[in-house]
Amino acid sequence: MKMEKTFLILMLLLPVNMDAQMQRFIEPGKTWHVRGQVLYRPSVVTDEYYCFTEESDTLIDNVHYMRLFEVNEDKLETVAIYREEEGIVYRYYPEIQKERLYYDFTLSPQEIINIHFNSVDDVFASEATSTDILRLGDGTQARRTQLVTRSATDGDENTWIGSASWNDVWIEGIGNIVSPRVNILGNSWTGMYFTVMSVTRGGEVLYSHTPAGIADISTAKDADGPAYDIQGRPVPQDSKHGFIIRNGRKMWRK
Repeated sequence: MKMEKTFLILMLLLPVNMDAQMQRFIEPGKTWHVRGQVLYRPSVVTDEYYCFTEESDTLIDNVHYMRLFEVNEDKLETVAIYREEEGIVYRYYPEIQKERLYYDFTLSPQEIINIHFNSVDDVFASEATSTDILRLGDGTQARRTQLVTRSATDGDENTWIGSASWNDVWIEGIGNIVSPRVNILGNSWTGMYFTVMSVTRGGEVLYSHTPAGIADISTAKDADGPAYDIQGRPVPQDSKHGFIIRNGRKMWRK
C-alpha cells in the first residue's frame, strides 16, 4: 500500500505533457521582418522590423503587457502593446485606455468571433473557414487559420452593414502574415501591400516567405505525401530545391 502511495505521488509530480502547448506570439527575442510595396509602383519597397525584447515588459493598471517595438535605425519605438493568455492575444490602446481582442489562435472551423479593427468602434465578424497544422523552422507545430471577415456594424453587433468581406491568415505564434501590427482586413486599409518575410527568435528562423509568395512552412500532412514537379512527374525526396506539388498543394522547397 505504501509503495502504491509513493507511485501516485511521483506521478503527480511528473511534468505535464507539453506536446499540446500553444506557440506564444509574445516572446522576448522574436523579430518580424515585414516588407511593404507601394501598389502600382512595385519598385518602391520598404523594409520594417518589429521585435519583443526584455525591455518590452510594462505595467498598466496592474496588468502586465509587452510592448512591440519597431526598430528605427538605432532606436526602439513602441508601436503596439499586447498581452497573451492561452492562445488569445489582446491589444491595449492608450488612446481609448482599454484593451481589445486582437488574435484568437484557438478558433475552430466555422467559429465566428466579433472583433475590432484597431481602436475604432466598428465591430467586424471574423469566421475561421479552415485550420491546419504547420511545421515551423524549429521543428515545432503551429496552427494556421484562414479567416473571412465581413462588414462592420455601426457599434451594434446584431446589425450588419453591406456585404463586403476580406480574407486573412493567422499563424499561431506569428500573427497575421501581413504584419504583427495587423489583425484583420489585411492589406485593405493602406496604399501599401505588406508581407511578413520572416520571423526569427534569436538566430533561429521560425517562418520565412519566398519571393514566389509561398510560405516556406509545411503542414504535417504535406510532409508525408508523394511529391511531383509542375509537369506532374514524381520528385525524389532528396531532390534539389524548386517548386513541388504535394497533396494537391503547390510548395517551394529550398
